[in-house]
Amino acid sequence: MITNSNDINASTEEDVRTKVVFPWLLSQGFTLDQISLERSFSVRLGHAILNVENGTIRKKTSAPKNKEEEKEKENTKYSGRADMVVRNRQGRNLMVIEVKAPHIKLTDDDRDQAISYARLLEGDIAPISVVTNGVITRVFDTFTRDEIRENSIDLQNFCENPKALSQKNYLDLRAEALESLLSLSEENLLSFCEGQIEHRMRPLYSDDLNSGKKFIPELYVARAHAQENLHRLLDIEKRPVVLLVGPPQVGKTNFVCHAVRERLKQGHPPLFYPAIGLDAGLFSSLLDDFQWVSAKDINGAQEFLRKLHNILRISNKRLVILAVSKTKCNTLSCRVPPCPESIPI
Repeated sequence: MITNSNDINASTEEDVRTKVVFPWLLSQGFTLDQISLERSFSVRLGHAILNVENGTIRKKTSAPKNKEEEKEKENTKYSGRADMVVRNRQGRNLMVIEVKAPHIKLTDDDRDQAISYARLLEGDIAPISVVTNGVITRVFDTFTRDEIRENSIDLQNFCENPKALSQKNYLDLRAEALESLLSLSEENLLSFCEGQIEHRMRPLYSDDLNSGKKFIPELYVARAHAQENLHRLLDIEKRPVVLLVGPPQVGKTNFVCHAVRERLKQGHPPLFYPAIGLDAGLFSSLLDDFQWVSAKDINGAQEFLRKLHNILRISNKRLVILAVSKTKCNTLSCRVPPCPESIPI
């Protein structure tokens, strides 16, 4: 832990950036032409790319399709804090710095968020994570999570030539960071789900009436009775498994696509899996979306469920997985007692 001078007249996050962080970087041997100091940067949260900017996390995936969607995306903000990234002249990530106002106390959540951002940065992992309120500055090794004491290492040299003490590989570090970041806030979990849905629904979804896609929101015909049944079974009775049944070409995929988008709008975290993406099985698709490196056996499944349960317990949310299957009966559903409730459509 490094204690800064209390003489500095800093009362806001902007003051801390300009009067504390920048001079501190210079004191550590970084030069103006060596570093790139920015107020925004991108992190990858599963299939979503988030832009961390001016204390908020903004969704930054595909371009808006129309003015209404553009306005909606502009107004969409996720909880975050004022953060900065330092890069060298070659664009390599060196350091993530989380900045808080002087009157805000530093917490372990601040540390975890900074380390998670550093591990999930677009491109390579930043080897140093910093949390500061201008009065106290804490510096961490991103790879090991160990706190670096003042003058214990040459920060400039460490950034350029990081030596990870941990034996964890690159994917393990990112997987651990994703779990941590999803656990920190409900908004992070919802943004992850939004990116997952956008990615998985892409082969089915279009706003073009002549696209031939299966799900075109403008052409969707509401099925009030089925929607009421789905809400009752999932949200009131909290059934663990619900089957949507009906003959081919009756609109089951349309119904599920609409339902998953509505749940997301209402703040209920859902995941979506179309039949076209389930050739390797649902568990394999889940591992891919969460970027969790795990053996595809019973131990891997148990570890996956433990991590997911931990995230949902902390955020106090219930996750609903909506999947479209080519078969007459979803294999996973049939193995779960009691017999799942079905909704005819």
